[in-house]
Amino acid sequence: MVRHKWGVMTAEIDLKQLVGWIRDHWHVLLLVFILLFGAKLRAYHANYPVIGYHNWKEVHYLTEARNFAREGLFAHGFFVPAFDYPELTHDPSGAHSDSFPTISILVATAFKIIGTQLWMARWIGILFNLGAIIYTYLLVKQLFKRENLALTTAAVMAINPLLIFFSRNVQLESPALFFMIGAAYYGAKWHEHEGKRQLLLAAAFFGAAVLTRYDYALIALPLAFIFPWKRAQQLIFHPQIRYWWAIGALLLLVVPLWFWYSNYYLPDVLPGEQGGAVNLDIIDFSKPFEKEFWQGQKSYLADNFTIIPGIGMLIFGLAAFLALLKRNTGSHFMMGYILVSIPWFFLMADKLSGHSYHWFPIVPLFSFLVAFGFTVLGQTIEQLVKWKFVHIGIVLLLLIWLTVPSIAAANRQFNTQFFGLDIAGEYINAHSRPEERVFHSSHQSYGVLRHADRKGYKNPGTLAELQQGEQMNASWVFVYQWGFSLLQNAEVWGTIHQSYHPVQFAFVQEGDNLQPFYLLLKKGGTFDEEVFAAEVQKAPLRKKAYELSDGQFTLQYVNLE
Repeated sequence: MVRHKWGVMTAEIDLKQLVGWIRDHWHVLLLVFILLFGAKLRAYHANYPVIGYHNWKEVHYLTEARNFAREGLFAHGFFVPAFDYPELTHDPSGAHSDSFPTISILVATAFKIIGTQLWMARWIGILFNLGAIIYTYLLVKQLFKRENLALTTAAVMAINPLLIFFSRNVQLESPALFFMIGAAYYGAKWHEHEGKRQLLLAAAFFGAAVLTRYDYALIALPLAFIFPWKRAQQLIFHPQIRYWWAIGALLLLVVPLWFWYSNYYLPDVLPGEQGGAVNLDIIDFSKPFEKEFWQGQKSYLADNFTIIPGIGMLIFGLAAFLALLKRNTGSHFMMGYILVSIPWFFLMADKLSGHSYHWFPIVPLFSFLVAFGFTVLGQTIEQLVKWKFVHIGIVLLLLIWLTVPSIAAANRQFNTQFFGLDIAGEYINAHSRPEERVFHSSHQSYGVLRHADRKGYKNPGTLAELQQGEQMNASWVFVYQWGFSLLQNAEVWGTIHQSYHPVQFAFVQEGDNLQPFYLLLKKGGTFDEEVFAAEVQKAPLRKKAYELSDGQFTLQYVNLE
């Protein structure tokens, strides 16, 4: 009996301790839930073929990583990356100048440890993205001392369509965002504590962010808005800490050193290179005033943020933030973030007009302003009805309201697929030697190179380009959808027609008609249309089903040898 009573007492004590622990750590549990939900959304298609939206960029960094893993990090110079689609006039190895290849180095390291696993490469980006959510939560909490605002901001980031899709793609954006927000957090921590550790971490994270993507330097202005300028001389030249400032400056020195190395040294030593990752010629301040620019942005904004409620709540949150603006560290930082976004937008207008993922560095600001709008609405309604915890329910409803169209927007991007790139690539890999090269249809057909594990060039526009490519071992021609215009080039197609033969043909059956999807040809033999039609009819029909969020798409194809 005594043992039983003590057991009951122990259980009661343990239960009280558990309830107390949950009460003290509810915000940690909620953040973990947000991260797990965000991870689930991002993990979709983590091991899916490289045939999706912006597969060109994925191939860029995946092939850099694979080449780093095979050849070493210094095969072409000091961390000089080499991708698998060099221009005909450039270094045939694919070595090129660029911003620091952070993601390629990390993925290459993973490839060396566990092998060339696509899921691992993509999970590296996903983890960086989840880390950026954590740092954004910590930053907002540090700046505003408000747990509800910090958690709501993290929740908005977790369901952001742009982050959901592109964190799965192997690109520089996720690590750059992680380092950028990390720099902001440690900079804000240093503002409060003036600790040496925070100072060095802020410098290290800022340097890593800018090395990875130069335009992420925009976070410098918000940090400048909270720097204690009146005490600058005392802080920088104080005998006990000036050495730490010197170390921080040395950490930042790697940015101009890499910029010089990549943009001025490498173009002089790599054949065909015209410049590095920075091309000032693309800066066009007039572009945002063009009608065509906004026609494209409407689609990007809908996919990246959703129009309603995303952009709508952004406008409301911005108005509420400006109306309730206070003289404190958080307000100063966010005002700097808002103001720097204006010149950043004009500087990046050309990039923004072509690629939706360039909106990445603005996502934390978007998330904060939407979250601010949500919390203002929740608190206002609670004050009106005078019911405790009403604002929690309102914020939850608003988050659900945002989640539904956000997942739909993310699915639109996941469903943008270029079917068959993997089929053709795997065929080339199985029927060619490593030194052979592939002509392909450019645009979004680069995924064929990743699956073929072969270097390639854009389909030739002239006979001279065809001959030059063949001299560099190009012995395959991959003609994909939009690339069928090649057949209208009498000079080039006439030569291909006489010296290449079809080996694989993919199509979609529409009634009695075959809608061509792609055509793969190999050097040698000739292309006889009548023989080709007969071979397609008698060849065993093969099928591959691709997963979409709302069903499947089945591509039919035949191997002709």
